[in-house]
Amino acid sequence: MFAKDSKKGLSPIITTILLVLLAVVLAAIIFLWARGFVKEGLVKFGEPIERACDKIKIEAAINSGSLLITNRADVPIYKFKLVSSSAGSSSAQEIAQAINPGESKTISVTGASGSKLIPILLGNSKNNEIQEYECPKKYWFSIN
Repeated sequence: MFAKDSKKGLSPIITTILLVLLAVVLAAIIFLWARGFVKEGLVKFGEPIERACDKIKIEAAINSGSLLITNRADVPIYKFKLVSSSAGSSSAQEIAQAINPGESKTISVTGASGSKLIPILLGNSKNNEIQEYECPKKYWFSIN
């Protein structure tokens, strides 16, 4: 009834090509999806910017509504973020004051006592673009 050569189906070569193509497409989709989770590495002074956060030494004190910040390190600080927490809620205020090494600045703020001061640095990306970098939580400074 049926001839021996009348089998229909995909040849092993076509099947292999389709499987390889499917694997390549899936790998590209996973790569593009995962790329969003990886931060682009920033550089400051020729090393990863995280190391510049290690070198930051600032003194911050509040005195009659003014915040005195002194930069005691060799790292210029681009700006700060002031985070206040009370009764389970927190608020953030940006302080757009650059402070160079050895420099002090007095800034008018309200309710800064007991807050945290977050240094923000400028770094270079791989494309030589200048970007802001907020130092991680372990580098936040308490204001007395």
